[in-house]
Amino acid sequence: AHEINNPLTSVLTFAKLVMRIFQQEPFPAHRLPEIFEYITFLDTEATRCANLARNLLDFSRHGDIEIKPNSIHELLDKTLEVMRHRAELDQIGIRTHFDPDVPLLSCDFKRLQQAFVNIIWNAIEAMPQGGLLSVSTHFEAERGLVTIEIKDTGVGIPQDDLERIFEPFYTTKADTKGVGLGLSVAYGIIRQHKGGIRVRSEVGKGTNFILQLPVAKCGSEVAD
Repeated sequence: AHEINNPLTSVLTFAKLVMRIFQQEPFPAHRLPEIFEYITFLDTEATRCANLARNLLDFSRHGDIEIKPNSIHELLDKTLEVMRHRAELDQIGIRTHFDPDVPLLSCDFKRLQQAFVNIIWNAIEAMPQGGLLSVSTHFEAERGLVTIEIKDTGVGIPQDDLERIFEPFYTTKADTKGVGLGLSVAYGIIRQHKGGIRVRSEVGKGTNFILQLPVAKCGSEVAD
């Protein structure tokens, strides 16, 4: 319960601080940078709560997924748009390279987006001093697979931890940072889509998540 209680306590504390500032007469305009800092913190902690709640829900689900032909590039663009504000706050640049020949994927758009959110969120948290997030796609026509790579220039993952990062409730972060479900949920969603996921990492240099997903069976339409 503390994984939700800790960020909620922070949200309540900083919300009260902001309210007290706004109640001052006359309004202390010189404290606007301080207010912005508090609101940024509120946004971060609220997002953490939302992600945790969503991951707990996804982890508990065992139902069918809704498979339809979807554009992986549209999905990635929308996911990055959601994460862009947090990345900018942490001084993280975003670079994309999408293969124009990638066709539509057979996938559940919302569930697969949650998998990407989890992986990208993990990458952002691995770059506390800023860095570069790179997202690319590549189509392997012979195998009917699309490869998606999500790379960061963060702290990297030790080899001993690398072998366990997809285990439920396993985390290398401080206990106030997460419950260890994000990557496990992402792994489960990718497997539900009959795809694969692997990871390469070097401590001090960064991590690369490599996902492979099957293209739609219905034809050769190209993703936007």
